[in-house]
Amino acid sequence: MSADVEVLLALTRGEGQQEAVTRLLPGDQIRAVVAELEESQPQQVGRLVIQGEGLQQPVDANPALVRMLFRNLLQNALKHTHGDVYITLSAAAVDIRDTGPGLSREVIQQLAVSPVQHTTWVPGMTRGLGLFIVQLVCERLGWPLSVNNSATTGTTIRIQTSTPDI
Repeated sequence: MSADVEVLLALTRGEGQQEAVTRLLPGDQIRAVVAELEESQPQQVGRLVIQGEGLQQPVDANPALVRMLFRNLLQNALKHTHGDVYITLSAAAVDIRDTGPGLSREVIQQLAVSPVQHTTWVPGMTRGLGLFIVQLVCERLGWPLSVNNSATTGTTIRIQTSTPDI
């Protein structure tokens, strides 16, 4: 947790700190976060469903940043849906889909704007602290984030972890 706080403080200050970069598989980081969440919140056991155990491309990234990213996305999805949250792993992306009411147009617009342009989070921001952290981390990692939203089928957030092979 203290590593998360240090990373978050550096991100919000826009500091280009020296990060501990490691070769890792995003799917392994997702599985670790799922295990942590299920251990700390037993009522969530079984709600995080991992699909697509296919080949994943390794990436060079700070493991603390990657775990923070996935933890915030998964906690947000669990908070805003009563059903399961589906995590789909592919070679170059991670999709996190909930079946909640969907995001507002305002939040989707905020997610499309670089957080570096406005790195001050203010209580009551419609985007929420969790999604603000997600934006900061994605920008730091160079991982594009996209949102597919529906009021009837929930929200899918895609994190492009590497360039797909052509």
